[in-house]
Amino acid sequence: MFALNSNNKIIHIKNALGKIDYYCANCKGILRVRNGKIKIKHFYHLAKDCGDRGESLIHRYWKEYFLTVKEFENYNIVDSRTEVSLLNGNYIPDIVLKTDKETYIIIEICYKNPKTSEYFEKYKKLSKLEKVFEIKVDFNEIIETKILYDKFELKNLYEELQIAKNYLINYSKDGGIVHRQDMYHPIEIYLSLHKDMKMAYRWSYNPEVKKKYKYPYKNSIVRTKVKIYLSVNTELYGNLITSPFYVNIYNERELEGSAYNGQLGWLCIKTLESQKEIIVCVNVLDKKYCWDIK
Repeated sequence: MFALNSNNKIIHIKNALGKIDYYCANCKGILRVRNGKIKIKHFYHLAKDCGDRGESLIHRYWKEYFLTVKEFENYNIVDSRTEVSLLNGNYIPDIVLKTDKETYIIIEICYKNPKTSEYFEKYKKLSKLEKVFEIKVDFNEIIETKILYDKFELKNLYEELQIAKNYLINYSKDGGIVHRQDMYHPIEIYLSLHKDMKMAYRWSYNPEVKKKYKYPYKNSIVRTKVKIYLSVNTELYGNLITSPFYVNIYNERELEGSAYNGQLGWLCIKTLESQKEIIVCVNVLDKKYCWDIK
């Protein structure tokens, strides 16, 4: 489907002309065009066939194609480069496009081998990088465009985690987290909204029905300070976590007997700063208060 012309430029079979010599990228042998009535138009080796069908040129063909674009995914492109060495040579993307806002986007061409999640740490280190796109291609067409990294979406996710963290820290000053178990919610976390340890009632929040419930406070319950962090698992970026911090936790005995691998469970938080509910996972770092942390 692809060959090289005499100027070493890639030629797609649809643009190739008959009776012209083209060259195989694999064996450098001469190729000609055959366009009969039985088989579709294709290149053939004039001498011995090495078996290559131009697959090695697919990646290069699409890189050259995207180097010519002036607009991409609502970005205005002012410059484009290929094989740019970044992070002291530890990362060489297929194509780097410079936008009219002096920021950059990266395009990775995927014919057979998609990028793995290990590249995410590299993307985060590039301060002017806005997005990374992985474009899946075939011989003749773009099959799929996928976002591998979005700087602003990632920033928003971290801000949501920070809102949840601040929320818990502030409430922990006046009350604490109550750990409970029941049949439908294997591990739930409830917030105590009271400051006085001698209070008559405690409020809890059920994220499933989005309601608060008031129930009697028991004097036997004491607060224990526990070191935790919040995490949220994302499809695009994997597991994002906050820095560790301390909160007060009620029902320490329940916590020790039922927390699973240091995980308290999922917490649903809605604050004035956030228009939507933030769902995060609370993990215990202090082994002293969780018997089965590995």
